[in-house]
Amino acid sequence: MKKYVRLLILAVVLIVLVVVFLLTGKKKKASLESRASASIPVFSGDYTKVNEVSIKTGDTTLTLTKSGDTWTSSGNEAVDQSKVKLMLQEMCSLLAMVQVENPGSTASYGLDPAKVTVTFRMNDSSSHTVKLGSITPVNSYYYMTFDGDLPVYCISDYTYKELSFTADSRTGTSD
Repeated sequence: MKKYVRLLILAVVLIVLVVVFLLTGKKKKASLESRASASIPVFSGDYTKVNEVSIKTGDTTLTLTKSGDTWTSSGNEAVDQSKVKLMLQEMCSLLAMVQVENPGSTASYGLDPAKVTVTFRMNDSSSHTVKLGSITPVNSYYYMTFDGDLPVYCISDYTYKELSFTADSRTGTSD
């Protein structure tokens, strides 16, 4: 009889632990989903209306120019058209995860000078500049400004990688 009581108590404890685990997992998933839906729109535009992109990393500048539907680099190297399209789509639907409150000096965020500066020009002659800075201490976000020094935003690692491409990562041919 004692064996059955112990077995029953063990079964009840196991069931309670499984229920707690499942409830905790659902709360975390809901928290992540609400975070993603709470992103901050920074810029929205038609990526097909961009006609020039200039990417400055350190002392190196890569300029991409659109002729018809084809992108070429300033050095006439081959450019992977699909990768340029991905970058433009990300840039023209730019979302931030967080806006930094009272940022103070942009230098402390790696934005003065910026690690990467992306300037893109539209068909209507307007232009926009994105400055990409350092990685944040948590969450693998990166600091960014759009069209000026303030506000300072935090963007995802994916967005950072799409916007900060180099000649090595974006040239070549696509199938």
